[in-house]
Amino acid sequence: MNYKFLAKNGLTLAFVLGLLGIAATLIPVFAGLGPFNELADTLSDDITKLSMSKESDIFKGGIYVSYVLGIVAFGLAIVFGIIGTLTNLKSSKVALISFAVLAVLFIILNATASTDLTPSMTEILNNPEYAVNGDLGIYKLISAGINGSIILMGIAFAAMILMEIWNFFKNS
Repeated sequence: MNYKFLAKNGLTLAFVLGLLGIAATLIPVFAGLGPFNELADTLSDDITKLSMSKESDIFKGGIYVSYVLGIVAFGLAIVFGIIGTLTNLKSSKVALISFAVLAVLFIILNATASTDLTPSMTEILNNPEYAVNGDLGIYKLISAGINGSIILMGIAFAAMILMEIWNFFKNS
C-alpha cells in the first residue's frame, strides 16, 4: 500500500477493520449469552466455577482479536518507527538521544532498586493461592518502572511550569 492509497482510503479501511474486530468479538458473545446467563444465575456468586465452564468461552474470541490487533499495532509502530528513523537520521537525532537517556535512566533505576520487601509483600509472594514465584528481578523491574514514571512526571510538571513562566516573560 502506498501513501496515496492510505491517504484516500485509510480511514475507511480502519473503520472496516474495526467493525470486523467488533463483529468477531460480539457474534460469539451474543450466540452464547443465553446459556452463560443461565449458568451465572444457577452458580450465583461462585465466579471460579463460572470462569472454568465452557459457557465462559464466549469471550475468548474478543480476547484473541484484541491480542492480535495489539500485536499488529505494536509491530507496525516498531517497523515504521525504525524505517522513519533510518530514512531521516538528522531529524531523528533528538528522539534517539531522548531514547538513550530513558534507557540509561531505567538501567540506573533498575540497578539501584531495593529488594527489601515489606512483611505484607513477603506474605503475598509466599502465598500458595497466588501464582507468584517470588522472583525479585520482576519486583526490581516494577520498582524501577514506577520510580521512573514518578521522575518523568516530575520532570514534565517542572518543564510545564518553566515553559509557562518563559512564555509569560517572552510575550510581555
